[in-house]
Amino acid sequence: MRGQRLAYQSGRKQRLAHEVACFEGHQTPMPAPLYSHDATWQAAFERGWQSVSDWDIYHATHQSRQHGLERAKALFRRQS
Repeated sequence: MRGQRLAYQSGRKQRLAHEVACFEGHQTPMPAPLYSHDATWQAAFERGWQSVSDWDIYHATHQSRQHGLERAKALFRRQS
């Protein structure tokens, strides 16, 4: 069960990384790649790959590179 969860999470992570690369023009869209020759793990990976929604892709491609405290400091410096 733990391996399937890791395969699912890996599918989501790789899909988001792939979509960001496509957004930046580094790659072209493609179906889920081969993760494992084990059918159960591959199925979990593909479920993770397919679970990425349009909102997830939008959020990953349009979020600021600065987060949390770094972003707050940058905003404070602009106002001062």
